[in-house]
Parts: sequence; C-alpha cells; structure tokens
Amino acid sequence: MAWACVMPEELSIVPRGLVCLANLNTRQHPVHRSIWELLDKERANAPLRYRLVDIDEQYPRSKAKRATYEWYVPKGILKTNWMHKHLHLVPSLIVIFFELDWNDSLFKDKQIELKNKIDMVRTNLDARAAAISVVLLQNKNSFPTVLSNLLLTSVLMSKDFTNDFPLPIEFSQLSIHFNLKEYDGSANVTNSEQLKFSPGEHRILNFNFAPKSDHVQRILEIISVSLTYGTIDQTHIDFQWRTTLQINPSFQQTPLTPKWRTKAGHILWENLPIRRKINIIMRAAEVQLTVEHQLPVLLYESYPIKIRIKNCENVDIHSAILTCMCSSSDEISQTTDDTFLSYAITDSNNETTAHLCSMTFATIKNDDEIAQDLYVRCSNNRLRDITIRLSYERLNLYCMKEVIIQLAVVNPFSIQFQTMGMMMEPLASLRAQEPFILMIDTKCTSTIPITIVSSNFKPSQFIISECAIESQVDNIQLKLDEVVTEGFCLRTQPIAAPIVHNLLVGDYSLYWKRSSHPHIPELCTTFSLSDFNVEQQQVYIEVTIPNNVPLQEPFQINYRVHNRSNIVHEYKVNLEQINLIVAVSGSTMTSLLVPPHSSSDVSFTLIATLCGFVQLPKFKLSMIRPQSQEIDESIDKTLPTHIFVVPSSKNE
Repeated sequence: MAWACVMPEELSIVPRGLVCLANLNTRQHPVHRSIWELLDKERANAPLRYRLVDIDEQYPRSKAKRATYEWYVPKGILKTNWMHKHLHLVPSLIVIFFELDWNDSLFKDKQIELKNKIDMVRTNLDARAAAISVVLLQNKNSFPTVLSNLLLTSVLMSKDFTNDFPLPIEFSQLSIHFNLKEYDGSANVTNSEQLKFSPGEHRILNFNFAPKSDHVQRILEIISVSLTYGTIDQTHIDFQWRTTLQINPSFQQTPLTPKWRTKAGHILWENLPIRRKINIIMRAAEVQLTVEHQLPVLLYESYPIKIRIKNCENVDIHSAILTCMCSSSDEISQTTDDTFLSYAITDSNNETTAHLCSMTFATIKNDDEIAQDLYVRCSNNRLRDITIRLSYERLNLYCMKEVIIQLAVVNPFSIQFQTMGMMMEPLASLRAQEPFILMIDTKCTSTIPITIVSSNFKPSQFIISECAIESQVDNIQLKLDEVVTEGFCLRTQPIAAPIVHNLLVGDYSLYWKRSSHPHIPELCTTFSLSDFNVEQQQVYIEVTIPNNVPLQEPFQINYRVHNRSNIVHEYKVNLEQINLIVAVSGSTMTSLLVPPHSSSDVSFTLIATLCGFVQLPKFKLSMIRPQSQEIDESIDKTLPTHIFVVPSSKNE
C-alpha cells in the first residue's frame, strides 16, 4: 500500500490549457519551425501549454456514462490517470495550420483537402468538446498595396452622430410568417401607431382570420417574426425571431396562468410562455345527432338504424350532407366489401356492396328535427364501426358532427337435419327406393325474437316426395334457444352402383325477419342438404298395418317382400309367437317365391287379447335360395314391433 501515500505529480503543478498544433512540418519547412519555436518558448505564468501533434492524432476516447451509481464502489478518492489524461492528452483547442493563398489555381482542391483534415480531427475527437481552429499560411499579400491607391481620389464624408436614442421607439412594420403560406399576409401590422413603444412598455397584438376548410386537422405554426425599424427601401434594422434559431424550439401546451404577472401588474418578459403552434379544428356543429337501434345485427338482414337530426343553430342550415360509412373494428380484417349501406330498403338477396352512402338535405330549419332511416346489411360476423357524419358550412366555416356506433353481428338461427326410418329410428345411410323421413330443426341463436314466415323444401332429382311438400312452420316466432321442427317423407331414386356417396337431397329455404320490425321485408336463407350416403339393398319389406285395432277382434297384417336383385329369391317366412297377448290365427310359417325386380305378399290374421300398446309377433325372413346370399339384419329395425289396442265397442 506504499503507492497510496505517493502524491501524484499532477497535483504539484499548475494546470494549464492544452492547445494542440496540427499539420506543422517543422523538419522541412522553416516557417513552420519558426511558428513552433515561437509558441514553444517557456514563459512564466503562461496560461497555455502547446503540443505538436500529427493531423491523424488519436485522442483518448470518451467513456460512456453510467446509468446509475447505486452499486458502483470507487477504488479510491481520486483517479490519477484521469488528471494525466486531461492535462496532457485531451486538448481544449486544436489549431490546424494550412497553406492556402486566395489566388491559388488549385483553390477548390485545397479547400476540399482542408475540409477532409477538419473532418478527420473531428472524428478522432470522438464528440469531445474541444474547439477546432484553422490558420491559413499565405505567401502573397491578398490586400491592395499602397501603389494601387494612387489613382483613387479622396472624398470627404460627414455624418452627425449622437448618443441619445429617440424615444419613444417607432417601428415601421411587423410581419409574421407561418408554415402554411396562405396565412402569411393575415398577421401583418403596418400602422406605426400600433408599433410605437415607450421604455418598459409591453403590448399585445391580436390577429383574427378564418382558417380554410382543407386545413382542418393540420397544425398552424409561426416560423418567424420580423420587426422592422426604419424604411424598408432605405437603411433599416430588421429584428427577427425564427424557430430555426432557437436552441430548444419545443412547443409546450401550457395554459395561460397568472404566474407571468407580478403584483404590480407588470409582465415578467422572461417568464412569458412561447406558444407558436396551434391545431386547426372544425367549428363545433350546433346540431344534435342521435342514433336509435336495437342490437345485435342479424346476418344478412337489413338492420334498421334511426338517425335523428335537430338544428340548434340560430339560423337555418342549408345543403347539409349526411354521410354514413363503414370501417372494420378488427385489425386483421380491413375489407369493407361485406357491408351494404342504404337509406332505403333494398332487395336483401342482392349481392351489391357499398360501404359508404350520402345524401343532402336542402334546408333544415331552425329548431327543427328530422329523422332518416339507415339500413345496414352485413355478410359476415366480424365487428364493424358505422360512422354517421353530418357536415355543413356556417359563416364560411366547415362544421361537422359525428357519431360512431359499433355493430356486433350474430347468426339469427342454426339448422340441424337428420334422416330417420319409417319407425323413427336414426339412419346412418339411406336405402335406395325406400322411404325415409327428413327432420329439420331450426334453433334461434339471437337474443332478439325472430319470426319464421315460411319454409320451402325443393328435393333434388335423386329424391321423390311421398306427398305434397308444404311449409309446416308458417308465422312462428322464436326466442333465444327455442327450436321448431318440421319433417318430410321422401324416397330415393334407384341407383346403379351398390353405394353412392355425398348425395344431394335438396335445398331447404327459410323465410324469416326480426319480429320487432314487421315492415322490413323478409329474408330468404337457403341451405343445401348434402353429404348423404345411399346403399342398394337386395331385400325390402313393406308392412301394411292398421293404426289401432279393437280388442278381441281379428285384424290383418300384410308383409310385402321386394326382390331388387336380378335373380329369383325364395324365402322362408315365419311369424314367431312371443306371447299370448296377440294370437295368430292360422299357419305361422310359409315359403315365398319372389321374381327379380318384383314383390310378393304374405298376410297374417291376428287377434289382440289385451288393451294398450302391445307387442306384435316377430316376423322372420330367411333365404332358401340362392344360399350364397344372406338377408341384412338391419331389415328387422324397419318392421313394426307394437300396435295399439283399444277397447272393443261391444265391450262398452
């Protein structure tokens, strides 16, 4: 630790400013050597110390400042290398000597060379606050000699001077220039009476001018102020204030407060806030613009919006323009081609899209209120903003009132369809030439009620209707989560292949509208019912049975067996007795021969012995020939298993 007791050499000398002399060749140029010898002489109490350096001298780099000294622990009280660096290495001034005559033939080239040397020195300083000075060494005298003045004649000029300034001061002109050149002539003062100032006098000058409508939402900024003393075309003094000459031309939006006034009422000039920028805004429209509507918006409907406009101006408004436009609330989806705006109800099934519509009101009388309907049709479920804007001119000023509403679009209903057999059992696939039931469920998904006006089912060319197709859901009102169902009995056409995939059953159209606005035309939404598989079955059994039978009275069940193959089928038919509730009259077993693409009937007579929903004997069909084919067990699911028995009229 002995080094800690040593006094640094830098503390024992008087600090002097370091001046570096660059670009002096003392070995080859006597003039350069004489300059260096003159400056290098030791003088008592000299405030400066000179050092001879090269033009490309590398100076110490400045270190970056620490963001915080919270965890910084210094190694000692004072850095000795810091004193050595700033006393002997970091200059306060760098003087560049350069030989250049004013009449040099290579003046431009040497001028560029000098600029490069200055840039090199500035780069090596690394942003240090050292001054750079240039000394030009010239071999020729650039000023006129004594002989050149022989032909000149002397002129005696006389001028009276005084050290008393005339008071009050009277300026001739005040000019204010803006960044928008259209307003340069709007804030000028040429009246000398307004520009006459006594000692210590302050004056506030007001300027009024109307901004142009195309400058709305732009910034008006004062870029310079010119105050002229004297006559413009003669000798005069021009006092100027410019934003480019200010060290910190920042614009602070601070309100006027009494802080810049003293108790005596005098203005503290140095505390005056500078406000040189202003934002040009529209004149406030003296109208009431209200919007009435009932969310949510239903997909594809003509959503009604009631716009009410009340004139609160003290005069009539002429040529007011009402503009409605759509913009997306979702940053991902910015397209507006999925929204249609109109002031009248149009065909809701038209594919035309327009995200902007406008209309002009000739006159809106004072204190009068008008109403206008707006209809919005949306073709997807994204959020969107509807901007409703009323604009007009008042006193040559553009006025505007704007209301923005956000629309949430929902699906009015959802459709679910399924196929069932004649026994109401679900079908995974359809069977060719066999009847089936198409069930369509419509569920309301809107928070507001909707009205199902009617429906229409148009079967495809592969489907045959068993009966006339009529709408079963006429004028039905649905609320949230309510479901309405309708069914159609259909039959598929014969198919050539054993199985057909994705068969189109038909198109289902639903006519609907919102219940709260009955005057709005109904909409038509069409769904294509596809993705059905159809299989070709070799055997199909058609059963003819009464809906109900009387107690202890015989009734007949007829089973018609269809053979859809290309060969003759022989079947064994057995009606298996399960219990004695329904007794079989006659034989329960027989054989049946069915030709190709034909059918044969077999009938049984039964007697019910108990009232209620009773079980029927089980019908069994087995193949005798050809023996290679088997009957699909799924046929049993299509046969009736129960019958309803009512009391006989004789027993009553």
